[in-house]
Amino acid sequence: MKLKENKKMGFGMVLAGFILLFNPMIHVIDLIPDVIGFILIAAGLRKTSFFVSRIDDARRLFWKLVIIEAIKLPSFLLIPYGSVVPHQRGSTQVLLAFVFAIVELIAFIPAVCYLFEGIAFAGTTYNGRRMYESKIKKSLAFVAKERKVELITSAKVTVIAFYVFRNVMTLIPELTELEMYEFVGNVSALSRPLTYYKPVLYVLSFIAVIIFGIVYINKISKLIRSLTKDEPFMDAIRDKYERDIMPKKTLFMSLDVKTAIILFAFAVGTSFAFYIDGVNILIGCISAGLLIAASVILGKYVKWVKLSIPFSVIRAALAIYNVFGEARYFSEYRDAFAVEYFDKAYEMYYPLAAFKVAEAVFALVSMMIFIFALLRAVREHLPICGLQVESVQYSKKSRDAEIYSLIKGKMILSSVLTFVNFIVAALYLYILVYMEAMIVVSSLVAIVWAAYTIYSVIFIIANLYDKEIETA
Repeated sequence: MKLKENKKMGFGMVLAGFILLFNPMIHVIDLIPDVIGFILIAAGLRKTSFFVSRIDDARRLFWKLVIIEAIKLPSFLLIPYGSVVPHQRGSTQVLLAFVFAIVELIAFIPAVCYLFEGIAFAGTTYNGRRMYESKIKKSLAFVAKERKVELITSAKVTVIAFYVFRNVMTLIPELTELEMYEFVGNVSALSRPLTYYKPVLYVLSFIAVIIFGIVYINKISKLIRSLTKDEPFMDAIRDKYERDIMPKKTLFMSLDVKTAIILFAFAVGTSFAFYIDGVNILIGCISAGLLIAASVILGKYVKWVKLSIPFSVIRAALAIYNVFGEARYFSEYRDAFAVEYFDKAYEMYYPLAAFKVAEAVFALVSMMIFIFALLRAVREHLPICGLQVESVQYSKKSRDAEIYSLIKGKMILSSVLTFVNFIVAALYLYILVYMEAMIVVSSLVAIVWAAYTIYSVIFIIANLYDKEIETA
């Protein structure tokens, strides 16, 4: 399988990614999350992005779509808390569906345009012919005029049209929530609000998306098959990659570690507790998942960083359990002070607080392991990166020692702040009973920790790995 994918230069993954965008959605709930599809597309474009700039531009935008979709995944948790008044909560569905539809299209349309521009450029540069195969089409049934449509152009138009159509069809059923049914006009026993027809609209939109999706899959499959079966083209780009890109070992190392650091930075950012009605909607499993991915990548270079993975898995499980515990408690009791007056509240609250301590401890251990593993990676990579020159004017050893000293200082301070942050997180529910301002204290500590840690890892990227990537 690996050999086949190498022969296809990642285009097989690109096709799989586009196919995974096929399924319909209900407001922000996606049965097969688009984030998986965009990850496959971005990963599949990696090899060609090294020597085709437009494909590199497209890949960057697809990674942005990965971030957007990752944010969208837990956004459905906002819906139950979207309004104090139950019958107005549907407006939150409209808002979320609309906002994500617009943001996705802003990134998706230029990403696809750049991708197809890059493929076209690669075709003209590396002797690609099959992508330019054309089909004669009649403009209209009653017009004799005929036009030639190239396969690459037809596929591009279809991909963009399908994604726009899918987002529009996702939004249409939610627009029924905007009707002012209870406050405008005469309401009779036989009248129905538009929301009554919402299930029917869901079914119709699903059918429409599936029908168009079949055309979409057919078009993109034809294009990718034409690319992978165009042997002169595939041989030319494979030779280019193997001859000019593969020998650059430090380039791949730097890209891997940079990716791991970025994932770690997002893991830190999503560890921030964002409470709505007492429930932390930024569930710790999001941060844990990002940290697991970062540890897997960094594990290529520092094997013991993988020790953080089991701690992250347990943290994720505890986080999911705790969010349901918070929802149960705070739906019945509005604040933590209820434990002073109700036995049932006491029995619910303190076991929840104990589980929050456990979650914070596992999060702390997993984060600390990654921080020290990253410091180890930096120490090992500094000597093999950059200019390998020693002279009177320039001493690489002195320069490396200076950079490592700066990075080490920042990472040690970051580890101290990490310890403080998760100790505060562990004690949060216990102190909240006696001090309502604990939510402010906890937030300030988390902001300081997250800001400094993210600043520190960005410093590592800028002063080591980005420089090596630019040089390579």
